[in-house]
Amino acid sequence: TDLSPFMREGVAATMVQEEYVKQLVELFRAAEEAENKEQLQSLYMIAKSLVMMNETNLLEQMLHDDYYLSIFGMFEYDPEHDTPHKHRDFMGKAVVFKQVIPFEDPMLVSRIHQNFRVQYLKEVVL
Repeated sequence: TDLSPFMREGVAATMVQEEYVKQLVELFRAAEEAENKEQLQSLYMIAKSLVMMNETNLLEQMLHDDYYLSIFGMFEYDPEHDTPHKHRDFMGKAVVFKQVIPFEDPMLVSRIHQNFRVQYLKEVVL
């Protein structure tokens, strides 16, 4: 990401507007179904680059309920590791959200989930 902050913001806005993440997830699912390791490793590099842009709107779209498991799936194909980390297993099965105080606003709960995903992504995945 050698782009200036202004350029990075513009690129990220275009990606969000054009639903680039949705298309990336579709490519990931097809590559995984075909067991195309080379494509999966390329998708890992693309996903990592997108995260490293550190653009809020783009991260929000990547970690949306509809896409986050596939995005974490891309991070399982790090070419530097022979054995994939099971991020999807952890995020999809092991993580359980428990409310001490019930929240009635579904947007608040969604934001809490997204914040956890960002934290996991930045502290564990990267």
